[in-house]
Amino acid sequence: SSSSEASLPELTVRTKRHARNSLFAFRKLMNKSGQFGTIEMIMGAKVPIIKCITRVHKIHIDIGVDGHAGMNTRYVAQQYVEEFPTLFAPLVLILKVLLHQHGFDEPFNGGLGSYKLYLLVAAHLKKTAQDTSTSEALIIFLRRYCNPNLRQGICTLANGIQVDLSAVRKLRDICKLFSVCHQALVSQPHLKSVLRVGEIRSDRGSSMATCGAAK
Repeated sequence: SSSSEASLPELTVRTKRHARNSLFAFRKLMNKSGQFGTIEMIMGAKVPIIKCITRVHKIHIDIGVDGHAGMNTRYVAQQYVEEFPTLFAPLVLILKVLLHQHGFDEPFNGGLGSYKLYLLVAAHLKKTAQDTSTSEALIIFLRRYCNPNLRQGICTLANGIQVDLSAVRKLRDICKLFSVCHQALVSQPHLKSVLRVGEIRSDRGSSMATCGAAK
């Protein structure tokens, strides 16, 4: 067993080195394509990524390799969609838009990434009745996570779910945002009171234009 334990750090180094080498190679291909106006390598993040913006429609894209420290984020999301078929996906979508519009969705900048958001939403839904509406589930989520009990470090949530928030440097600001949005939704229960709908329509228009150009 000692030999297997000794090999673990080497395996981790190789995996991260492979991710970096793959991203460098991919960046060369992107530069040659001429389709990207901005290409930025983020090598200091826990999971190295490329951030880029398309030249024509200014669409922001993040590209990563090897997932979340070996964890397949898509698989985790799929599991929770199956467990909470009516609430998980719409709640995650709304929260992702909210975090993005306030600049709190990028982990390497201290924001809350998808994997950690999935865990927070799943833990919340495990305490929520499944016949709850999406709007009610959102309001309760914002109330639950706007309090100071959600702090940087490893938090144990419902049913033993653990989420490591130690790298979320903007956590205090995110909690404040959740508090403001909770109050807004209680006063005026409509997404327009917490989301900038015009930006969503603009992003959707750019995406549709891109799809049309690809046909």
